[in-house]
Amino acid sequence: TSRDRLWERAQAMVGERGWEDGPISIVETRATVGGGALPGQEVPSAALALATDAPDVLAKRLRTGAPSVFGRIEDGRVLLDLR
Repeated sequence: TSRDRLWERAQAMVGERGWEDGPISIVETRATVGGGALPGQEVPSAALALATDAPDVLAKRLRTGAPSVFGRIEDGRVLLDLR
């Protein structure tokens, strides 16, 4: 999926839920492809950035929920990469 398509998807997710002025923003990020043929390769991506006073607590709640959602903590926010 192209970076532009991911960005469009993020904008739709934020807009349809009325989060434009809330604690969720869209940020450019880099996703790691993984092992195998491309170890350590990165590609442009987009993520939802969830602002919170307790990113560790939010990340754990997302991981242990049903369904589980895995993100990463960066700059005091929980990032949900759309790639």
